[in-house]
Amino acid sequence: MKSPFAAIAETGVEWWLQAYLCADRTTCKPLLDAAVLAGAKAIVLTVDTPIIGTKHDGAAGSVWDSVDPRWLQVNFPDGYGSSPGDEKATDLGAHDIAWLRETTGLPVVVKGVLRGDDARRCVDAGASAIWVSNHGGRQLDFLGRLPLYALAVDGSKGVSRLLSELDVELVEAMRLSGCSTLGSVGPGLLLGAEGASKPVRE
Repeated sequence: MKSPFAAIAETGVEWWLQAYLCADRTTCKPLLDAAVLAGAKAIVLTVDTPIIGTKHDGAAGSVWDSVDPRWLQVNFPDGYGSSPGDEKATDLGAHDIAWLRETTGLPVVVKGVLRGDDARRCVDAGASAIWVSNHGGRQLDFLGRLPLYALAVDGSKGVSRLLSELDVELVEAMRLSGCSTLGSVGPGLLLGAEGASKPVRE
């Protein structure tokens, strides 16, 4: 359950606001203003989940499905989430770091950075710190033996279905990796490629 900003401030601890920007940045401003008013010391801009990765964990609902929505939006203004532009931004860029600094007057920490060149771009844009994170590895999965399984289970139809689903998942993976075109998928993102990290073998 999320806590009201005022309740956090009453504890006397120093705290930061982890923010997910909205497609319409002005939608986020009331939340940011409230955090500043309550004494937040920094804004953490999360950049590694422009979309939520698909989960294949059965039909059971997540914890978010069973929690009263009022508990999740306790710090948001009434009506948040019901208007165009309230959805999560998919076009985050260096300009958002500057916008957050100017809007809040607080240091901006960029969370979800894994590449050195991206870290440098964030610092050049005004980030006060970089938070190296891959969201716990919970958002982006990788392809294994699925083509063989698909062929064994349903022949050519199974493979066709797999390829269609992979097309959707490729777009999802590129968005989560920050790549707008296939040409921007460099060696650093490919396991085993020259210059990339090698898998650990026992």
